Amino acid sequence: MARVYLTSMWATSRDLLFLWLPIGITISDYGGSVAGVSGRSMQPTFNPEAQLRAGSVDRVFLYKWGISQRQRELQRGDIVVLGAPDEPQVKLVKRVIAVSGDVVRRVPQSGVKRRGDDELRFVPRGHCWVEGDNQRNSKDSNTFGPVSVGLITAIVTHVVWPPSRAGPIERKVSPDNRVVSVKNATAAAAAAA
Repeated sequence: MARVYLTSMWATSRDLLFLWLPIGITISDYGGSVAGVSGRSMQPTFNPEAQLRAGSVDRVFLYKWGISQRQRELQRGDIVVLGAPDEPQVKLVKRVIAVSGDVVRRVPQSGVKRRGDDELRFVPRGHCWVEGDNQRNSKDSNTFGPVSVGLITAIVTHVVWPPSRAGPIERKVSPDNRVVSVKNATAAAAAAA
């Protein structure tokens, strides 16, 4: 009698696994999932204790619904996951600084100003400008220019681990007047004339 019960329980468990596994994969691929963020390019937003503890990894929630279909507009201040333009298999986590139609001033990468560091860059349609919060340790649009929104796979919405910092991500917009919206610049020029 016990043998029949165990066999029946295994068959039910197996059937449930085969039923729910595709549903779980679909939710993870198109709805949302939890992932680890390592490295120092987004400090202090993520991994603020990375210098104190080796292997510090924040766990974050990735919102994916409608991102691949471009049903949600990116906004300045969003933190996104994207494939690196020069190595698409490498995933980067960066903050959106400028969106299509904006003009942005590049930040010098090495701390030493060189020719072209102060140049203004136009963000073309279908692209955005992304940067790490920790400029000294970030490979971002200051290195590879505007990125196609087609490389973006998710928006980071919450820190879920460690519990002491769990909660929604603050949307920070670049405060240093490096971004000029072309629409606002055109309207300001028309008003001044």
